[in-house]
Amino acid sequence: MTVTHRDALLKRLARDSFKLGEFKLSSGGVSDYYVDCRTTTLSGEGGRLTGVVILDLIVDPNGHARGIHVLRGAGVGLDEKAIEAVQKWKFSPGKNKGVPVKVRATVEVNFRLL
Repeated sequence: MTVTHRDALLKRLARDSFKLGEFKLSSGGVSDYYVDCRTTTLSGEGGRLTGVVILDLIVDPNGHARGIHVLRGAGVGLDEKAIEAVQKWKFSPGKNKGVPVKVRATVEVNFRLL
């Protein structure tokens, strides 16, 4: 069985960041669990697992991303968020003899839980 990037992150979060017990909240309330993602993201392996999404896309002559495909995903909803973010970006289009043209690009989007 192959362990995916998502599975490794979820396992690490469950082991290091999720605690059961009675916790007093800053609001004065009480919770029977506590999640502190910093214990995962600040570790070497956890920081690597928090999320890298690599996208393949076409930058059109107007600088907009088109035909976005995930080359390597992180799962847990990060792939979709990466696509949403890149769709809002304005790129410098490629040029051929000074005229804007469409070009293929690879974009890396990094996510970090703080």
